[in-house]
Amino acid sequence: MPKADMELDRWLKGLTQIIGEVLWRDWDPMDINEDPTSIDVYDPLVPGILRLLLNDAEPSEVADHLWKLEEEDLKLSVSQADTVDAANMLVNETHIYMDEHPQPNTYK
Repeated sequence: MPKADMELDRWLKGLTQIIGEVLWRDWDPMDINEDPTSIDVYDPLVPGILRLLLNDAEPSEVADHLWKLEEEDLKLSVSQADTVDAANMLVNETHIYMDEHPQPNTYK
């Protein structure tokens, strides 16, 4: 694998890990984060959120996406305030990550 591809892969893995952690720690609509073995439960949802965040989505767009996941995919009804807080956290954590780890040139 070329070095540029490895750098991009590493960069995306770091961002993916942060998104998964925020979903599990701060969003957790299934209320399962007290069980450490459940940390990867929300991983299948990460790619859609990653796409939004890479396209500079506003927190309101991320919150709308999370509400849709809660209602349509997970069949849950949770606090809108918690969802908005998680969306804000996702956007903020993404910005921090991108500031500390600039995108590899192959991705810009």
